[in-house]
Amino acid sequence: MATNDTSRSKLGSKREVAPGKWVIRVQAGFRADGHVRRVSRTVYGTETEADIAIAQLAQEQLGSLRGCDAHFSVIISEEDIKLYKRLGIHVTCEPRYEGKKLYHK
Repeated sequence: MATNDTSRSKLGSKREVAPGKWVIRVQAGFRADGHVRRVSRTVYGTETEADIAIAQLAQEQLGSLRGCDAHFSVIISEEDIKLYKRLGIHVTCEPRYEGKKLYHK
């Protein structure tokens, strides 16, 4: 049944606009003026199929994140830094550890 509720996940959001009809939306970097760039698509199917479509749409947008900046309030692991570098995202961190451990595993 269609609702006005919007469901959000870490990847994006979805809204059922009619029974079996979903509008999905993901963030795709930033425009030249600094505003968030969003991409949306209409998909048909179940809620699970809409979730899968969100993941696919988010994956398609990874290339548009190249050149973006990501700042973390704590020091992140080397593996995370390598991942962001592979995606072309510039990373900065505050000189503070998340916990009392001084080293990441």
